[in-house]
Amino acid sequence: MNGTPAKRKADSSNKENEPKRKRYERDGHRSVKAVWFKEFEWLGHDNAEQLLFCKLCRETRKKNVFAKGKDASKPKKDDLVKHGKSEDHRNSVEEKALQKNLTTAATNAYVGCKGAVTAQMATLLVQAKEGIPTRKNAPLLELQMFNVSIF
Repeated sequence: MNGTPAKRKADSSNKENEPKRKRYERDGHRSVKAVWFKEFEWLGHDNAEQLLFCKLCRETRKKNVFAKGKDASKPKKDDLVKHGKSEDHRNSVEEKALQKNLTTAATNAYVGCKGAVTAQMATLLVQAKEGIPTRKNAPLLELQMFNVSIF
């Protein structure tokens, strides 16, 4: 039976007899894990400088340890988890999402108005070729904008 006092005493005495590993011995076995790059998509590695860094924090020019680069010789997953929860990192994630949304909105706005601008330029070209007075430009362009908006 494992729970007997004699057995527990024997188990604990075996542990006491084992040499305790010193902190530097544990740290010496740490290395960067490939799965971390899948788990933390923002994680980057600089082989030349032996640094781990946050791509998002670098892009958004934050001033934290992972934006500058953290020593990769003795990495800890806990450091990555803490960084992912940090306010700087969360702000970087939000900033990148807003940049993407702004780019999408600008592209959609351009595509949406491209046809109207082309139509207005074509109207001005016809006016110039036909000698139609420029005082008529504004009403014709307003009419085109109205026509575009109802379709």
